[in-house]
Amino acid sequence: MATEKVSVGDLVARALALGSRVDTYWDVVHTLQRVGDQSVYTAARDLCRSSDEERQILGVDILSEFGREEGNPRAAEAVELVSDLVRRTQSSRVVGASLRALGLLGDESALPQVLRHAHDVSPEVRQQVARAIPSLAGNPEREEALEALIGLMSDPAADVRDWATFGLGSQLQSDSSKIRTALLERVEDEEGSVDGEALVGLALRQDERVAGKIVRRLERGDAGPLVVEAAATMPRRRFLPALYALQQDAWDRRNPRGEILLVAISVCESLP
Repeated sequence: MATEKVSVGDLVARALALGSRVDTYWDVVHTLQRVGDQSVYTAARDLCRSSDEERQILGVDILSEFGREEGNPRAAEAVELVSDLVRRTQSSRVVGASLRALGLLGDESALPQVLRHAHDVSPEVRQQVARAIPSLAGNPEREEALEALIGLMSDPAADVRDWATFGLGSQLQSDSSKIRTALLERVEDEEGSVDGEALVGLALRQDERVAGKIVRRLERGDAGPLVVEAAATMPRRRFLPALYALQQDAWDRRNPRGEILLVAISVCESLP
């Protein structure tokens, strides 16, 4: 899309006409983000201050990239604009989009605002909470962020559990008996990829209790990429027979991340 021939106003109008549920909407949003000048920021600010839900969502979607460039002078203003919208809206769609934006902006000051929605009635909002927490947890990682993810790992919605387990297990580095217990409880959760995320999280922490579970999942023959990733992360020679069997079964042709199988075999073979 030739940004020099299309005004910011035209791009905003095009995005609004498409609607945020259409894939090509994001092509326009990304074009606006690449322009990223004061005129785009002003347009996004005005959209956020609108009373129209679709305009608000477009505004926060545009602003979500204003924290990516280090030293961007508008990043803090973007966080405040989005946070203000979260405080005053009653729309779950707007809240969800805003929490996503706060996670992408990555300003730790937004963590309390995000955590206030950890028990929202909308599973889509709770999912965005789980997705946002890791980038806002701080260093060292704040206890309230860890506790919120542990709570979301037991959410009724599988997508929420999935993101929370991924966040705690792989995105954050904290380790404790409470964290390991929470991950271990999700190993038997076979809805979505929750169990695989839990296996990877425990493997990253080199928890010996998970080695037998990895073997059993590999031997079942239906192991997904996350189970194989767990084997590569915590390699054991005892994994090799099951890994070889997957290789012979052309596992890599059925999985988009098939190369992880070769990595797992290689690291396990390299052990004495």
